[in-house]
Amino acid sequence: LHELQATEGLLKATQDEKHDECTRLQEELAALKAETHEMAASRRTKTLELVEQEAAMERSLMDLEASRNDAAQAAKRENELRKALTTMKETFYQLQEESEVLQEKYTQASGERDALRVSTERLGNERQEMEEKNKETWDLLNKAHIRLQRLEKERESLERTLTR
Repeated sequence: LHELQATEGLLKATQDEKHDECTRLQEELAALKAETHEMAASRRTKTLELVEQEAAMERSLMDLEASRNDAAQAAKRENELRKALTTMKETFYQLQEESEVLQEKYTQASGERDALRVSTERLGNERQEMEEKNKETWDLLNKAHIRLQRLEKERESLERTLTR
């Protein structure tokens, strides 16, 4: 009985540790998802700003080309705008690369979430099996105890009979 209780205690402690680990991993996954969504929102905002800035620069370039009063000034301004546009495009491509990295992280986090879900289900099944085995053991123990009481009564009855 003591061994059974000790084993039951160990199983409960192991199960609690696994549950705590699953909870911790789920919290980390939720934090990673929140960070991923936040970074994606920031990336989208920056991308929109860049697209708007790019469109504004394109319009400025067209305005410059249409109204060239001073060729030297227009050429200089055009070069500045082209450099700025190149910088913007480079930033845009960097954001695209960051987006791909974020997508990979999100995919990985989803895989980890699915693995956690499977692990949690498995732990639940193991717990249910252990509870069923524990109930069966207690049932057998109770039956054995009842049988022992009956045998003790029979022994006492036989002892009384023998002493008479």
